[in-house]
Amino acid sequence: MDHNTLDHDRQIRCSADVVSEIRYLESKKNNPIVNDSYACLFISPEGGSMLKEALLQWPFFAEYLLSREKYFDDALNRYFQNTQEAQLVILGSGNDMRAERLPCLKGKKIFEVDFPDTISFKKEVLQNASQCLPDSVTYVGTDVSQDGFIDVLVQAGFNPNEKSVFLLQ
Repeated sequence: MDHNTLDHDRQIRCSADVVSEIRYLESKKNNPIVNDSYACLFISPEGGSMLKEALLQWPFFAEYLLSREKYFDDALNRYFQNTQEAQLVILGSGNDMRAERLPCLKGKKIFEVDFPDTISFKKEVLQNASQCLPDSVTYVGTDVSQDGFIDVLVQAGFNPNEKSVFLLQ
């Protein structure tokens, strides 16, 4: 697949699908490093193709992404087990379902921020799979590289005066 022919939005969508493919394959193992039962909803032929290409160039690509995922999951678990009140902002949330797969985040105020098309796609996939969108998650479609993204976050209900954790993976 010639990725130069894909438009920018589709490349972003496919990269999120690659990570979903990695989490899906890992979740099928006996003792997965990361267990994401939702990843199967987000895999795609393009994502699978991109993953195969990436593994040819970087044989440990999947292990790198999984170890990074595990590191952040563990850090969030430690933090939220000791902190009752904090809101979490996940920048570039992609297809990840961290709000659902990490028990420490149940009931926490979470903002998933990504490009509008990515957020719309995620919500559509979950609704089509008859998955309830978590009440504690607010989906914010915006480009964080643009000035004013914090204003968009505040308009979505983020309180800049509350204790907050920002995750950019």
